[in-house]
Amino acid sequence: MWYKITLSFHSYINKHAKNYKRWGAQRIINLIGAWRNQLLEVLGAMGLREVRRLRGEVGRAIFFEDIEKEIFDKVFVKEGGVKS
Repeated sequence: MWYKITLSFHSYINKHAKNYKRWGAQRIINLIGAWRNQLLEVLGAMGLREVRRLRGEVGRAIFFEDIEKEIFDKVFVKEGGVKS
């Protein structure tokens, strides 16, 4: 019985494969469009119009090493009360 279901499923997929390809392509287009809209929203919140203006700018950057040191220096103290 399961082989009939499998065969009918495969024939259905083969018959409608073109529609699935179009559907998948449209999903990817929508995803990229959504990413673009979100990027524009973030840039607008920072007062920028385009990504090119971010090149070489470190004023808005948050560096992991600096944040890690700032947080964990308070936690880890060497013997004698001296911070590392």
